Amino acid sequence: MTDSASAPPANGRNESRLGLQFRVAGVFAALTVLVTALLLSVAVSNYVRTGDGVGGDFLTDYAAGYLVRTGDGDRLYDLNTQAATEIAVSPAGENARLNPFVLPPAAAWMFAPLSLLPFRVAHILFTAANLVALLGAVLLLRCEMEGVAAPVRNALLLAFVFSMPVVTNISWGQIDLLLVYAALLGWRCLRSDREVLAGAAFSLALMKPHFLVGILILMVLQRRWKTLGTLAAIGGITLVPAALALGNGALTDYGRLVLGITKMPAEIDAQPHRMANWRGFVVSMSNRDELLLWLPGAALLGSLAMWLSAKEWRRDACSPRSYALAVTLPLLLSPHVHMQSMMLLFVAIGLVLPNAPLRIAVVRGWSLDTRAALLFLVPVLFVGYF
Repeated sequence: MTDSASAPPANGRNESRLGLQFRVAGVFAALTVLVTALLLSVAVSNYVRTGDGVGGDFLTDYAAGYLVRTGDGDRLYDLNTQAATEIAVSPAGENARLNPFVLPPAAAWMFAPLSLLPFRVAHILFTAANLVALLGAVLLLRCEMEGVAAPVRNALLLAFVFSMPVVTNISWGQIDLLLVYAALLGWRCLRSDREVLAGAAFSLALMKPHFLVGILILMVLQRRWKTLGTLAAIGGITLVPAALALGNGALTDYGRLVLGITKMPAEIDAQPHRMANWRGFVVSMSNRDELLLWLPGAALLGSLAMWLSAKEWRRDACSPRSYALAVTLPLLLSPHVHMQSMMLLFVAIGLVLPNAPLRIAVVRGWSLDTRAALLFLVPVLFVGYF
């Protein structure tokens, strides 16, 4: 018979298991950060030497700003014009990686002042602005987790800063940090019943309005009419005049483009195989971007996400969990989701974490520490990009 005094205490076993979880998660996270740093170093050095590599999405936005500034806004959504303009303004010339400009006309006007500067200078300034915005997002996310233990909070912030969504947003010159600000600032305003300010905060996401779908539904359920009215007013002021300034033809072209009616020319790649959704998975596996291949699965996942969200909203529409579901719902509903938009996952986790358990049950008798689980987010989102 084994002496009970010689058996390791349960506490010791738990600590040993926790240490193993941290070591495994830490190794994966560290390797991911190292690979990310190496890839970014190569990309940046190539861009400095040749103008190729980093800046693909920024090139698209810069070219759109150039078109509206130089009086060619009526051809903003003509894909052949987009391609020719991107080649003309890019230091890489015909070797530039071309992407379609699919943002609202207001986004093109937003980039018009930057197009006054040489491309490389404009790109450096925009990258610097994105880095400052990232710092602000980290501070906002940290404020939402004031009641969370420091190790857990720091683990999430570490995972956020070094995640592939943040890396792609910064390195490719994307604007998805606006979505993060809209979600975080909007929640802070709703929490203190500042409905008008909440609508103003949500307007930051109007450059990618499909990411407001879940929030709009939730605001209707909560009967936040002042919030919705403010958002509609700001949207009318910013989106409508910007579109009308380009002429009716450009607005029609924009509608056809976002609905998928306009056929992409061979030289422009929307990169559906890299989308962070069911469509991206199907296209990457089959190498075919046909509606009938990915739409049924996407509709099933979207319906399931909508059902789960509605179930929580009926229980308590004003809880942080309900809001977190509203923020992340478009990630499953939208057919066009790239890796940088997955930053919204960190917003959702940051909102629900203060009330989350310190350990996550996996199977009977075995659980995963929340901090270790958050560290695993780094390699999971990194691998998901590729």
